[in-house]
Amino acid sequence: LEREIDLIEEVARLTGFDQLPSTLPPLLVVPSLRDQYAGQNKLAAICSSYGLLEAKTYSFESKEQWQCFAGEQLQSIEVANPLNHELQYMKSSHIPSLLKVLSFNQSKHTASSQAFFELGPVYHHDGKKTQEPMVLAAVWSGAACSPHWKEGARDYDFFDAKGFLEFLEIQLKIKGQITLVQEELSQAYHPGQSAKIVMRNQEVGLIAALHPRVCKTFSWPQSFVFEMKAQFLIDACLKKVKTKEISSYPSVVRDLAFVVKQSVQAQSIQDAMSSAKVKNLTEVTLFDFYQGKPLSENEKSLGFRLSFSSLDRTLKDQEVDQAIEKIVSKVEMSCQAKLR
Repeated sequence: LEREIDLIEEVARLTGFDQLPSTLPPLLVVPSLRDQYAGQNKLAAICSSYGLLEAKTYSFESKEQWQCFAGEQLQSIEVANPLNHELQYMKSSHIPSLLKVLSFNQSKHTASSQAFFELGPVYHHDGKKTQEPMVLAAVWSGAACSPHWKEGARDYDFFDAKGFLEFLEIQLKIKGQITLVQEELSQAYHPGQSAKIVMRNQEVGLIAALHPRVCKTFSWPQSFVFEMKAQFLIDACLKKVKTKEISSYPSVVRDLAFVVKQSVQAQSIQDAMSSAKVKNLTEVTLFDFYQGKPLSENEKSLGFRLSFSSLDRTLKDQEVDQAIEKIVSKVEMSCQAKLR
């Protein structure tokens, strides 16, 4: 015996190691989530804050649903031993599953207003290997707001789904990186109320109204849908948000109204204003829409409110006038518009 610990060891040996109580030392360690899961949780929280309820559905779909929503664009992944024909394929979209949730709730008369989202993988084969991209989907059906003494009820429409995309852009600080292109999509969607979501010249999602024929075929309620590849959104959730000081100087507001063809979208005019790269332009808002006399049947008027502000000084009217001239010139050239 040379050290104190040697004596302790002998006592423990004679007593019997199996007789000694075994306890783990207390460690105050909080396990951290992997970035991927932390990003998913934050994105789900943002969706919930928009008023959507999260749904978790099966990862399978029927052949009819796959053909309707995926068509020939994606190769299906068939389950070797499905429980029934409704669960025959790995799902290539969350939308059919979410529509089933809407239909079930409607059949039970549980809600006149429904809005759900789902975040998770979908499955398809690209010809070489199986792909399992993360996808965010949302559906809306029924009344957007209940009747009120001040105003009547309003049903969900295409702009609720479009507003959700704009909400994500604002919350994730990605405004300007995503554009909507009006286009006819698959047979599942209404040709006059559908648009694809484009980012970096690649199609990453869609916003659309469900085609009435599809609603009738599958006994689904009339709905509006959103679906988008989610990895870009998840990555945006993990980025550190940079803030800047709010100007203490008064802003200058100017209103502009443009007469354009019916086919010209308000977003096109806003994009043209942004491309003018005018200094101190902080906000552009569409505040007025008009069609009728004295305009022709093929024309409409769109009114925009522009806000200008500087962080270090009060802007002069001459500066703002020059900026307005540049913006008007750009819009007239890009959108064949006339200042009203």
